[in-house]
Amino acid sequence: MFDADQCQGMAAALSKVWKGVVHHWCRWHVFKDAKAKLGPKYKKGSAFRKEFHRIINDIMSIDEFERAWDLMLGRYDLRGNMYLSNIYKKRGQWCKLSSKNHFVPECQAPRGARVRTIC
Repeated sequence: MFDADQCQGMAAALSKVWKGVVHHWCRWHVFKDAKAKLGPKYKKGSAFRKEFHRIINDIMSIDEFERAWDLMLGRYDLRGNMYLSNIYKKRGQWCKLSSKNHFVPECQAPRGARVRTIC
């Protein structure tokens, strides 16, 4: 399993170089993108942000994840949000439940660090 950002070019290159590698999105990048795509709903300290992080970091079963995600969308009137719809469709690439049988090194950027990606 390779932990990185959502870059499609990187995913294609990884699959060519390492046959069978799983390209798993780094949670840090998911949170960074959420900040950019969700605006004020994702502001520091907001109830939505706390719930979003809890769902991504703490949920322990697929059923619990599915219920919590659906409740979050309804609670914050986000059912039609394109960003959340798109990452949900690709949840297998970032949801920690999909990587339970793989070693996934943490990809958490240190506070204040600038993270550069290839793409």
